Amino acid sequence: MCHEVIEGVFYRPCGHYVRLWMSDIRDCKSPTCQKSSAHASDCNKKTCMQDFGPDHEKVSRLSYEECPACVEKYVLRRKVKTSHQ
Repeated sequence: MCHEVIEGVFYRPCGHYVRLWMSDIRDCKSPTCQKSSAHASDCNKKTCMQDFGPDHEKVSRLSYEECPACVEKYVLRRKVKTSHQ
């Protein structure tokens, strides 16, 4: 099964990976995978794999800060907490 190589940022404090872009496709060279260069173009079998396999996540940047979603969640919690005081 072919895979997309996804590049992104890994945020160490929260452990989240944020996808930036798809940088490559890994060809599995299988004749039963429709995404592969080894798959016959005239094949109409329903048994051939039609989707990519799990993404290969490539860390293109490492951050020592929390991801934007976690930062926003923290800011919203602070606003709610201060509005109730």
